Amino acid sequence: MILLKFSGGGENIILHKVYFANYYLDNNDEKIEFEGSIKNNTEFNNNVLNYYYEEFTKNLPNARLIEISTNPLATVNHRWGLAPYHFTDDYYKEAIVQLKRIISSD
Repeated sequence: MILLKFSGGGENIILHKVYFANYYLDNNDEKIEFEGSIKNNTEFNNNVLNYYYEEFTKNLPNARLIEISTNPLATVNHRWGLAPYHFTDDYYKEAIVQLKRIISSD
């Protein structure tokens, strides 16, 4: 359970809303589905994240969101290795674009 108590609506908060990837790109840029325990853990973690995101946005209605995709792609070429939360460079580039847009609107 998550309990948030803030005065105001969270207008100074930026929430990066992202879920674990179900697929990754291999060295040939082929889209491959995660399997086994990684797939099971991804589904569990995404359900938990979904609950947290709902609570955050309910309790902080004015928080601004960075939200690229509900199903990003992981990659074997990530600097820290393959994991369902290590995304393609395109994902991070778009996150930076959205962050800059939010910051410049202030």
